[in-house]
Amino acid sequence: MTQSLRLLLKTLGGLFLKKAPGDEIDSTELVTRYIFDKKFFRRSNNSVRFGAFMPYKGETSVFRIASLANKDIWNIGDKFVAKPRGRSIKSRADITVKAIQSVKDKELKVVSETSTHPLHANIVGWPADESAQQMLAVELANESTLYFPNI
Repeated sequence: MTQSLRLLLKTLGGLFLKKAPGDEIDSTELVTRYIFDKKFFRRSNNSVRFGAFMPYKGETSVFRIASLANKDIWNIGDKFVAKPRGRSIKSRADITVKAIQSVKDKELKVVSETSTHPLHANIVGWPADESAQQMLAVELANESTLYFPNI
């Protein structure tokens, strides 16, 4: 199978995962948070810092990455997140939806938000209090796995 046909099939497969905006994402899925700032991770022990998951206007943007190859995950981040911002991705944090839903008091959930990409979603349900947000973000950071682009 040619490389371009394989990429097309993976992309189409991702489209079948598309849910209506606002629909909750299944707990078995894996999502990634693209990280643009070095202050949000530690290379020394390959850990994510809580700032990577802090919400902006009550939401934290993530992408659904189930069944995608590693290079396709980075390509989505570059094309649909980094280039529009004029920035480069420094790393990413992968985490299961189940881990997100399992944090303290089970307040958080992952919902589809496909206006920018069919695999885009948001972590919602954040408390209004910033210190409470930080506590939840610490738990998410601790449950995530850090990856770096192959440069």
